[in-house]
Amino acid sequence: MTTEQPINNRAKNWATAGIIISWATFWMFLLSPFGLLAWIGILIYLIVKKSKLKWYLILSAWLFVPSCNFMTGTVRYFTGTASLQGVGGPQTFHGIDRETRVSSGSSGCIFVGFEPFVFPANNAAVRLWTNLFGFQRGSYKGAFPTEEEAQEIIKSADTITVKHTDNFLQFNTAGQSIKVDTSDFYSYRSSSSAFDKVIGKTIRNECFIFQRLDNKDEEERKAIYIVDISKNKLLKTYFDYY
Repeated sequence: MTTEQPINNRAKNWATAGIIISWATFWMFLLSPFGLLAWIGILIYLIVKKSKLKWYLILSAWLFVPSCNFMTGTVRYFTGTASLQGVGGPQTFHGIDRETRVSSGSSGCIFVGFEPFVFPANNAAVRLWTNLFGFQRGSYKGAFPTEEEAQEIIKSADTITVKHTDNFLQFNTAGQSIKVDTSDFYSYRSSSSAFDKVIGKTIRNECFIFQRLDNKDEEERKAIYIVDISKNKLLKTYFDYY
């Protein structure tokens, strides 16, 4: 028996252990850092030993899962269904991201452990293809002021009485009737039932910006809402206390 055979057997065992450790610890927050360190140590060992088995570590969770999520984000971008993913609570919808024009949401405040290897890969794919090819198909492409710009615009807005029609809020301003689906507010964990009066202004007939005047909750009253006029959809809510 040559000396190379025991070395190859050890390398094979370490490569197998690296893959098993990665998948066993990947899903658990308390164990994943130790699993990642062990995997890196095994990878360094295989590189030092110049073992071809180092390529098998591509099958580990640390590389396989992010790669799959990057591909998933890519497919969703080209099919017009991409979204940005993040952590933080409570689990909620954060509206349309201004830079990429895709929806943005949070998985909640409970951190499982795999999120750093899942969400960033998806988000990287969305941002990469958006930078290269522009906003995904079907996304809103009109005016979209920043929070600071919206705060300035709202200062010169008109006072508008809100009408409740079926499942929509209706704003009549400058001879134009603008609607927004009330179900959009529940995505933000907010209710539209008390909307009676707002100050609002249209921007290039593309979006409508408004702020409530009728809410006793000072924090919610400071919120600024942006509506996609063409689709009657709430694009974004800027909360002053965020």
